[in-house]
Amino acid sequence: LYILLLSVIPAWFIHSRTAFETALAASFYSAFLYCYMMYREGKIGYLYAAGALGALTFYSYSPAQMVMAVTAAALFISDFRYHWQHRKSVLIMLGTCAVMALPYVRYLVNHPGENARHLLILNSYLIKSTPIWEKIGTYFKLYWLNLNPSYWFFPNDVDLIRHVMKGYGNLGLWTLPLVVLGLINLISHIKESPYRVVLIALLAAPTGAALTGQGVTRVLFMVIPPALLAGLGIDMAVHWLAKLRVDRRVSAGVCLA
Repeated sequence: LYILLLSVIPAWFIHSRTAFETALAASFYSAFLYCYMMYREGKIGYLYAAGALGALTFYSYSPAQMVMAVTAAALFISDFRYHWQHRKSVLIMLGTCAVMALPYVRYLVNHPGENARHLLILNSYLIKSTPIWEKIGTYFKLYWLNLNPSYWFFPNDVDLIRHVMKGYGNLGLWTLPLVVLGLINLISHIKESPYRVVLIALLAAPTGAALTGQGVTRVLFMVIPPALLAGLGIDMAVHWLAKLRVDRRVSAGVCLA
C-alpha cells in the first residue's frame, strides 16, 4: 500500500525516473526508516542495516547530511529507553558508523574549506556577512517554506518546470485528505515508536534544504512521510467503514481508486 502511494506522488513519480542524487538519497532514507522501524519491532539485526543505510543517505547528497543528523539525534532521544535495553548492539552500531565516517573526516581534513565553497556556489545566506540572529531567522523562514502545505499540495511557481508535473502539486492535492487523516491517526498513537518515527521524518525532511533555499530536489525526502501518513489515513478510513459493516476489501478499493 505505502509503496503504491509513494509511486503515484507527482514529485517522486518524476524524480525516481532520473539519475539525480536526490532520488538516490531519498531512497536510502526510506530504507533507513524501514530498517529502524523493524529494529523497534524487536528485530535487532536491522539496527546494523539502519546504520549502513543512514551512512549511504549521508554520503549521497549534501542536504541529506543535515537530515540524517537531525533524524538520528531525534530517534536516539525518542527511543532512549529501548536503546538502553539493547545498548550492546547500539554501541556496536555506533562503532561501525564511526568507521564509516572516517572517509568524511579525512575529506574535511584534506579539504577544510570545501563545505564553505559549496555554500558559496549555492549562494547560501550562511556565508554572507549578516548577523547571526538574522541567519537563524532566515533558516526558520526557509524551513517553513519547505514544509508549507500549500507548497506541497498545490501547483507552485517556485520549482523549475522540469521538476514538476504540470497542473499538479508536488504531493498531489488528492493526497491531502488522506494525509490529514493520517496525522489524526499519528497523533492518537504518538506514544508508539513507529508513529513517532514518521513524525520525526516529517519534521527532519526540510532541515537540509533550509540551509540554502527552497526547492523540491533539496527536500525530496519530504515525499516519504506523507506517503506513510496517507497509508495511515487509508487504514483509519477502512477501520471506520468496517464499523459501519462495509467490507474491508470494498472500502480499501474505493480509497485506492
